[in-house]
Amino acid sequence: MNTGLVLPGRGGQACSSQPAVVTTTEPAAPGSASAPERGAEAALDVAGADGRGPTDEGPADQGAGPRVRACYDGGDDDGDDSATWEEEERLLMARVAEYGRAFGREVAVLARCRHPNIVRLLAASLQPCRLCLVMELMESSLDRLLYGRRSAGAAATGAGGGEPAVLHIALQVARALAYLHPTVLHRDLKPANVLIADAGSDLPVAKLGDFGLSRLASTVLITHNPEVGTVPYMAPEIFEPSNHEVTDRADIYALGVLLWEMLSGCRPWEGNGLVQVAYTVTALHKRLPMDAIPPERRLPKLEALINECWDAVPARRPAAAEVVKALALAQEPTPVRPYSAPATPGNDEGA
Repeated sequence: MNTGLVLPGRGGQACSSQPAVVTTTEPAAPGSASAPERGAEAALDVAGADGRGPTDEGPADQGAGPRVRACYDGGDDDGDDSATWEEEERLLMARVAEYGRAFGREVAVLARCRHPNIVRLLAASLQPCRLCLVMELMESSLDRLLYGRRSAGAAATGAGGGEPAVLHIALQVARALAYLHPTVLHRDLKPANVLIADAGSDLPVAKLGDFGLSRLASTVLITHNPEVGTVPYMAPEIFEPSNHEVTDRADIYALGVLLWEMLSGCRPWEGNGLVQVAYTVTALHKRLPMDAIPPERRLPKLEALINECWDAVPARRPAAAEVVKALALAQEPTPVRPYSAPATPGNDEGA
């Protein structure tokens, strides 16, 4: 729905010299799993869903140069004394434009996504000094669910306190990735980016959020910044200096780490820095220890799935849709056959 609104600055002045297009997203139908739209990227610069503009007020002097400097440069005038004010202004505006393009990419990704396990974008503003996202409200995150009530190094009982909750959350995350792949790569899958609703229930609702590092596949396959992400969840190929290709299988590696973390209740590679983790997973070809998972949670099917997600060769890792099937099968209860004692010779009926 295009409302055609422009966010005004104070005193009726717009923060940008160009009029902004306002687009809001409609809620997705429950259970919808349609692929992300591949049309022209949406240009969003919106007031709230109720049609009202922002409530924050800017500085009294709203000249374009000083206002941008106050927002992005912090009023710091350090720099080359020989540079003119025009050069400083040009460099500053270039930095602002670069940040705005990165922010716009996140908006473009979220605007295309309508899935029950992806946080919904309600509104966004792309005007300088008023960059913001209005997202669906969620109660908590998986990180807080795992570590919120205890020290970081303490042993855990797992997300939600039971194996069914672990499988339920992992399945929802896998469904979100299956919806995104291969069109969109997330590239920063971790507990802090898995948002939770109904956290107190046995089967909480999980939704994937924070698409700040995500890219459309057409721009990600060859990238100048393959190393972005959070170190413990980064796939081995991302640490390779000569690698400039990132595929959706990097998200699958991170999903395996996330599943291990929920089962063990431990932070992955805790106490290790970037170089240590990179050397361990690339040169030594080691992975997180399965011994950290309590024995009652060490299901052979899940261990096999995690190891497949951690394969050193990205092409050999399962696709997100295959992970969904494997987790769905792991959720099914194992049939228990009634025990019948073997017949004893000389103990026939009627004897």
